[in-house]
Amino acid sequence: MSDTEDLLHGDYFEAKITCRNKIKRIKFIRSRLSTQQRKLFDNTCFRYWLDIKFQHTDPGYIHFLLQNQISRPAECKLKEEPEELWFKVTSDYNIRCGRREFCLVTSMRFGPNANFKHYIDGDKGKTKPRFASRVLKNHPNNRFKVEHFLNLIKDKDFFSGNDKRSDEDCVRVVIVLLVQECFLGKMPRDRIDINFLHLLDDLNLMNQFP
Repeated sequence: MSDTEDLLHGDYFEAKITCRNKIKRIKFIRSRLSTQQRKLFDNTCFRYWLDIKFQHTDPGYIHFLLQNQISRPAECKLKEEPEELWFKVTSDYNIRCGRREFCLVTSMRFGPNANFKHYIDGDKGKTKPRFASRVLKNHPNNRFKVEHFLNLIKDKDFFSGNDKRSDEDCVRVVIVLLVQECFLGKMPRDRIDINFLHLLDDLNLMNQFP
């Protein structure tokens, strides 16, 4: 008899999980980039993500993780990390998923500080990001939302060169949507951290984050 078969019905509870990330948007984003723009994108820290094959949420995998999540084992000698998760894979084997493990699996960078403000000048948070000002010329203030950049990527002329946008700015728009919508799961009317947009003004600096 398995461990779960000993549990009473009252030990279970019904739950509904909503996954707001939109990894499936990646296919559409990839189709917008020209050959030159794709080369520029491949020089960023997100270069692998436009080539992922599986772009849908796997309910069975999420159910497995939730069903097997446990508290940090008392006998663990690893240094505790913020926001770490533990899972029981077998009866005698547990695994940890922290920031280091996440970056190892996703090929993203792992650094000592994930605060945007440590990578940009302190006064920039009060001004308009240069890149956002160029691609959204008529935007009246610093309150940029996901939908503003979503509208850009749906515009064929924006990426075709007919609108006289630089290839670098096209790549910046792609990164905004990849991070904010695909990864973080923000909705169209959600605000974007102004410091994140300032960081994108310098793609080399963006690649050093965090």
